[in-house]
Amino acid sequence: MRRVLEVFGEPIATGGQETFVFNNLQAMKADNFKFDFLTPYTCENDGRREDIKRLGGSLFELNCSFLPGKSRELIKKPVSIFFANNKYDVVHIHSGSTSVLAIISQVAKRAGTPKVIVHSHCALERITLLNRVNRRLCGMRMRGNVDRYCACSKEAAKAKFCPEILPKVQVIRNGVDLGRYRRTTSVRRALRESLGAKETDFIIGHVGRMSYQKNQEYAISVFNELHSIMPSSQLWLIGDGPDREAIKDKISELHLDGSVKLLGLIRDTSSYYQAFDAFIFPSRFEGLPIALIEAEAAGLPCAVSDRVSRESDICSDFVSYLSLDDMQAWIHFFVENVNRYNDRADEQLRDAGFRVADSASMLERMYLE
Repeated sequence: MRRVLEVFGEPIATGGQETFVFNNLQAMKADNFKFDFLTPYTCENDGRREDIKRLGGSLFELNCSFLPGKSRELIKKPVSIFFANNKYDVVHIHSGSTSVLAIISQVAKRAGTPKVIVHSHCALERITLLNRVNRRLCGMRMRGNVDRYCACSKEAAKAKFCPEILPKVQVIRNGVDLGRYRRTTSVRRALRESLGAKETDFIIGHVGRMSYQKNQEYAISVFNELHSIMPSSQLWLIGDGPDREAIKDKISELHLDGSVKLLGLIRDTSSYYQAFDAFIFPSRFEGLPIALIEAEAAGLPCAVSDRVSRESDICSDFVSYLSLDDMQAWIHFFVENVNRYNDRADEQLRDAGFRVADSASMLERMYLE
């Protein structure tokens, strides 16, 4: 049995990299592995604690202060102490920070870990000179310490790895369990009724951490204009995060309290996707967002920021990439996509390699080789 450590380079919360890890581990053959989990920070998601228990693993929190934008070198000493006392066959590091990937891979390899994997899950809004210098320095640090480089998309690879590393990067799709998102009339009706929505109401959904990156305030601005011409429309926002209060304030300022629902953190969103009529995703930057793949799996028309990687464009007839500078285009998209549903979504996503069974199989082979 292989001992595998899944390392999260940020606090364990509700992001896409957590969803990717747990979706895939739950789809693997449990008898082959013993999984543990480490974050230099803390776990902020009780649901993930339960997932770890179900997988029979242990969670290690080093309780470092999480200071985005500051030097991550502060995590090196506590991480080194951890690896001096805990040995694994495979260490798989997931992070949106190139520095974290470099620091932890170096510590893990020096501690004698046979296989070290680094995995980029996020792109950048723009790649600056500072980013380029950091990629170069971190690339030098990872050299000789990393056995496999992975990313969720080509854009996520470019954001975190220097050009010399890119030919070595394996893209692992953010696979999902397609059957869970297939629309079922009874599930759709029951959930809409539970939230006071009629079958004739037009429900636009969004799933994501409430943050600058995800740009929910733009979604509210679009909805405000749309609602004036489609009074039966509603906007349902799933997620939580640092921008929640600002989002609540904007909803109140626009007098949309009765039409915009803040649904908070939801462990299993599959039934909500079935209740939506369309999906809005105005992110300022992304790697390859799992929430968008889930929305496509649900057969939804998706209005997406043109700053999101086109690698997520699987169901092309139902996905439009729109400029954040052209709000009218977003409004027009929703007006034109009332009562549209993609009944070929399963087939299209399966053919493009977005089944969780496929991504889990790739990881399983990587861990065992």
